[in-house]
Amino acid sequence: MALPSYYFTLFKKLQVMANVPAGLNHGAATPSGRFDLKDPQAPWANPAMSRGPRLHPTSNTPAHSPLWAVLNERIAVGNPPNIATVTVANPPPGAATSWPVMPRNPMPGWAEFQTGTASPNTIVDRLGAWISQGKVNDVPAGVIAAKPPAFTPPAGGPRPFVCSSGADQGARPTGTPADLPADFWNTSLIYLVHPGTGAIQTPAVLAKADTYNMVAVIGNRGSTAGGRFAAGGSGRRIQAKAAAMVWNTSLGPGVELPSLSNLDPADIGGTYEQYFLPGGEYDLVGFQMPVKTMYDGIVAAVQAQINAGTFTLPAGVASASDWVAPAPGISGAHVCLRVAVREDGSALPNYPYSDTPPYVDARIAQKNLVPFDIDVRTPVNPMPPINWRNFVAGQPLFMRLRKAGANRLSFRARLPKGACEMWLAVGGDSFRRYFKGDKTPQRGFERVAGKALRGVNLPWEDAVLLRATGMAASIDFSAMPEGCFGCFAFGTRFDGRLLKPGPAGSVTVAQETVLPIVNEKLRSYELERRCVGGFTVQVRAVEGARP
Repeated sequence: MALPSYYFTLFKKLQVMANVPAGLNHGAATPSGRFDLKDPQAPWANPAMSRGPRLHPTSNTPAHSPLWAVLNERIAVGNPPNIATVTVANPPPGAATSWPVMPRNPMPGWAEFQTGTASPNTIVDRLGAWISQGKVNDVPAGVIAAKPPAFTPPAGGPRPFVCSSGADQGARPTGTPADLPADFWNTSLIYLVHPGTGAIQTPAVLAKADTYNMVAVIGNRGSTAGGRFAAGGSGRRIQAKAAAMVWNTSLGPGVELPSLSNLDPADIGGTYEQYFLPGGEYDLVGFQMPVKTMYDGIVAAVQAQINAGTFTLPAGVASASDWVAPAPGISGAHVCLRVAVREDGSALPNYPYSDTPPYVDARIAQKNLVPFDIDVRTPVNPMPPINWRNFVAGQPLFMRLRKAGANRLSFRARLPKGACEMWLAVGGDSFRRYFKGDKTPQRGFERVAGKALRGVNLPWEDAVLLRATGMAASIDFSAMPEGCFGCFAFGTRFDGRLLKPGPAGSVTVAQETVLPIVNEKLRSYELERRCVGGFTVQVRAVEGARP
């Protein structure tokens, strides 16, 4: 990443160095010098009885910003507890000239982020670089506002989780879909935000030239604080990882995203460390999502599956790159975002498996949501072409039991009647392997073939086409070998004249799989059909949009 993130790379470390985890100094109810580092906007603020803003509003010279000057001078005068002052020659308007050197007392954060780190990647180095490059304020205010309120957690050690909804407190009492909203991939608190402003973004298309920050809300269901720097906590690391996967209903090839907690801008490591997380509270974890780099990684992951024989491209699609970013008229493989957390060294030290549903393990969440703009002026005749979105369906892990592993894809449209056609395309190889031809169990689909295909734009040459006859439909297919993926495309065609401008509704695709569910009391299992994932297309009616 070219710039350090203010919020994730710098501010979170400044909090540790300022004793915020212990609620002391700049984290106290009445913070030292009225400089409240519980608030990420504090360096720009000038509250009453303070020494003035800690950042210069117009100068990009680090020495003109007291926040950098007091830390940089600490390097010159030696490690705390030496008491000294530094003169800021050109301070922010209304700010003092003489400032006490910080930190005054020995702090673990200073030892790790400054004296224990090699230049040019110390906290002072990266803070200076951020100031020199314009002090970009990327505080994700909209995501912060979306955090649920703090709650009283059950007694026990730290239990980190990723929020699958705005009401998620990490409880999974039954371990069944009833514990979460039915479309948990839609309601999860995982967002794309602008790296320059922190504003939430909802792009209909991921342009390769763009970069986003991917931000997720995590919480702690334990009464004990978690994280290495938590006051009175476990002292164990809370870590998070994120992945962008090819558009899928349960599991797909993907690539790990770089963590925004890395001080070294060249470090693309994906482990984000949450330094402290009090019991019953929430915080944010952040990752960088450069779209081109992400797509290149996804293409490589898809190609690896092709090479291994676990995924077959449909006829007419020449390469993995063409599948992920196909020709105009096919929206291609949008990304599924997944975030997982763990407490290193705890009873659950590993991350959950990537195909684990969030209702089974609260430590994982996914976001499969894409907006789609429809022109309300689209004529009825001729109907617009079908808009196709490539996706894969993976096989969740299951015991080799008779009837276990069988899959079902379900479509449901929540739109005005007649406004939407839903289509499913199955790759020829996938259809031969996993479907039963004309005997395939289905409800609400009709096969479209022969003369009926005239005028229908196909996503690929060997596509087996099915059209939903109503607002809901489903089709069954057999269990796939472990590690294999089915090739699909989801098609929609809209009559824009039946939609009013604004949010019009949604179309959801869900995958269900027959899984063995263990009954611990009876020491037995039962086969149950469970939702393992899906995706949602949010339809927005916009004058002049191009589907």
